[in-house]
Amino acid sequence: MEHHCYIALGSNLGDRWQNLLLALDRLENKVGKIVQLSQPYETEAWGFEAPPFINACVQVETAFSPEEVLGHLQQIEQKLGRVTSSAEGYHSRTVDLDIVFYGDRVLQTKSLQVPHPRMHLRRFVLDPLMAIAPEFEHPTLKASVQQLHLDCSDQTPATVLPFQRWLPPLFEKPTYWAFAGNIGSGKTTLTSQIAADYGIQGLYEKFTENPHLADFYQDPETFALKTEVFFLESRIAQLKRERSSPLVSDFWLEKSLIFSQATLSNAAFSQFKKRYMQQMPEAIIPDQVVYLRRPISELLTHIQKRGRAYEQSISPSYLQKIEAGYERKIRETFPYPIIIVEGEGENWEGHSYAYVKWLWDLARI
Repeated sequence: MEHHCYIALGSNLGDRWQNLLLALDRLENKVGKIVQLSQPYETEAWGFEAPPFINACVQVETAFSPEEVLGHLQQIEQKLGRVTSSAEGYHSRTVDLDIVFYGDRVLQTKSLQVPHPRMHLRRFVLDPLMAIAPEFEHPTLKASVQQLHLDCSDQTPATVLPFQRWLPPLFEKPTYWAFAGNIGSGKTTLTSQIAADYGIQGLYEKFTENPHLADFYQDPETFALKTEVFFLESRIAQLKRERSSPLVSDFWLEKSLIFSQATLSNAAFSQFKKRYMQQMPEAIIPDQVVYLRRPISELLTHIQKRGRAYEQSISPSYLQKIEAGYERKIRETFPYPIIIVEGEGENWEGHSYAYVKWLWDLARI
C-alpha cells in the first residue's frame, strides 16, 4: 500500500543546489516516487549564525513504514556528507531531510515523531509545504497547512525562488533543439514548456493555418500533397534564420519526408522529395533532435484528450505507418545526435520532479 509522505529538505553547506538535486534523486530511488516538488526557498539560518539555507518540500508515494523512511533519509544524509554533531542546538548541513507528515499517521518513538513536532513553528517548512499541500490537515492540531502558515509567528526572512532554479543550464549558447515524434507524443507541450521556462523562442507547426489539413483526414488521396507542401513551406520559412539565439521547435524538418512518404504515391513522393532537397539547405539544422517514442495506445489517448476534431478519425494503422517512418529515419546518419526518449507512461507536463529529472538526464547525455 502506498502512503503520502511529506518530506522537508534543506541545505546550507557546499553546493546547495547540487546537494538538494542529489538528495531528490536518491529520495526517488530509495523511498518512492516524488509526485510533487515545491518551489525552492532561500531562508536565513534559524536559531544560529550561518549561511542561508535552500529549503523545499516534496510529496513522496512510498510503501515503506515511517521508521523505514527515516532510515533511508539518514542514509541519504550520510552519503551526501552530513556529519552528526554532539553539540546542542542547530547546525549547518550539507543536506537535512525530515519527515513532516506520513499520511494522517501519529507516531512517537525514541527516534521519530510524526507529524514533525516543530513543523508548525518554522516558516522554512511551512512556506514550501504551502506550495504543494495547502489543504492538508495536521492530524493532531486539526488545522490545514494554510491555517498553520497564517498562524505561524516565525518571522525569519525567506525568499521564494522560481521553480526554474531546479532546471539544468541547457540554453546558455545559441542552441537549437528539435523535438520529433509521432502524432500525440507530446512534442508541442514540451516545446512550449521549455521555451517558457528558459525564456527562449519556440517554433511550432502551423496546424491551424494549414487550409488542407482537415480535408486531408477526410480524403487523404486528394489532399495529401497540398497538406505536405504547406507544412514544408512553413517549416522552411521558420527555419530560415541566423543561429544567433537559443530556440526549440516542435518539429524536425525530416518530418516532411516521413509523412509525405507515408501519404503520397511513389511518383508523388519522388517529386516532393526533389522539392524538399532543393529547399532544405535554406534551413538551419538542429544541434540535437529529441525523439519521443510512445506506444500507439498512448498516442490515441493523447489525441482523443486534446480534442482536435479533425484528428479523431486517425487510425492505429496510420500511426503505425508514421512510427515506422520515424524508426527508419532515426537509423540514418545525420550531422547531429538523435536522442531517443522512451515516453511510455511518462508525463513531463507542468512543473514536476519528473520534468526536472528528465531535463537533467538530457543534459548529461
